Amino acid sequence: MSEENKQWEIVQTLNTITPGNAHFSLKSLRAKLMNKDGIVPSQMPENDALLAHANSSMTCYSCHTSWTPTCFGCHLQMTANARKPMLHNEGLTTRNYTSYNFQVLRDDIFMLGVDGTVTGHRIAPARSSCAVLVSSQNASREWLYYTQQTISAPGFSGQAFSTFVPHTVRARETKQCSDCHVSAANDNNAWMAQLLLQGTNLMNFLGRYVYVATGNKGFEGVAVAEHDEPEAIFGSDLHRIAYPANYKQFLARNRELTSAYEHTGNVLDIQARGEYAYAATGAGGLRVYDIANIDNKGFSERVTTAPFSPLGQRFFVPKNAQAIASPSTLAIDPLRAISKGIDRDRAVDESGNQLAVFGRRGARPLNRAEALRLYIHSRTGEFYSVADEPVEHPYSSTSSSISFTSTSSTSFTPLTSFWSRARDWLKSFR
Repeated sequence: MSEENKQWEIVQTLNTITPGNAHFSLKSLRAKLMNKDGIVPSQMPENDALLAHANSSMTCYSCHTSWTPTCFGCHLQMTANARKPMLHNEGLTTRNYTSYNFQVLRDDIFMLGVDGTVTGHRIAPARSSCAVLVSSQNASREWLYYTQQTISAPGFSGQAFSTFVPHTVRARETKQCSDCHVSAANDNNAWMAQLLLQGTNLMNFLGRYVYVATGNKGFEGVAVAEHDEPEAIFGSDLHRIAYPANYKQFLARNRELTSAYEHTGNVLDIQARGEYAYAATGAGGLRVYDIANIDNKGFSERVTTAPFSPLGQRFFVPKNAQAIASPSTLAIDPLRAISKGIDRDRAVDESGNQLAVFGRRGARPLNRAEALRLYIHSRTGEFYSVADEPVEHPYSSTSSSISFTSTSSTSFTPLTSFWSRARDWLKSFR
């Protein structure tokens, strides 16, 4: 729909960095012309590579994005004997219906990665774009598997991130300096961990069961969540809202959990990974249990060491094992994917190793060197922090460049007000 005589002015980038122009912005000039030494020259350098935010190394929408949509999971639950219209095949019906239950959609997350080969491996926003869990119930109402991670034949996780264009590009409601760099106020450490895909446990999926080592009594799989959708954790705010009657009953019995399945033995520590639980059993070594049927009422023994045959399926390592740990919560391979819960806002471990699949060819998380440049000066090796408002060092009125504060201090003490210094700096161009 168009309106006669309706006009919009398309502000050019040059206008925002030209002193005296009606659209001049000191923030825009700092962001676009600052070089890698923290100096903002009075004019564009000949070599784009000298800039801190060079167009050759990062996308414009890395900064000019107001918000980014992020999906932290969905549950695909297939149920037999549920007569439903078949999706995408109009006129047909199916007896095996798969419902789509989205779990967490967020708009307050911001993460960075390296874009794919086609776009030149530039820095770009990244998001969790595939965090699928699947369940299947047969005609006898037996859960063949419940809230399991998807894993490909080569062993790759179905938990995937990807770089993307958020389609929320704005000129004013943009990212600030402290959205990607350590704040001089020292108040964004967790935000930086999230930005670099290290995870903050903002979204940690536990599932219906958690596994508890009980020493010489073995271990137990304890039900901690509702079976229906949404799978609210007992006693949580979501439980109170979605299941008010069950929530009141839970409080009435003093928050006591009542459903659990056990397996005897001597288990000192345990972690679940997909359909298996890895247990440290002391002198008995590392032992792997099959927990695929923990929710299947058709099995009397829901936890086993050899589900079909004792030949070739019982797995253990005969060494003294006191504890078990893994850097990853994703089911990628047995060496990196023993899980306690799926930390869904995490795509790399503490060492920067990639944990989640990236959906675009050539896309990946930032490597260690790239991440360090966000808070370590590449030339001097010194730590630096930033302020969102342009704050300059004192300078003479005839200087041809301006140096913005980049310091490890958590406070600033400018000699004059910001606006008076900005006015003096503008006069230097006359």
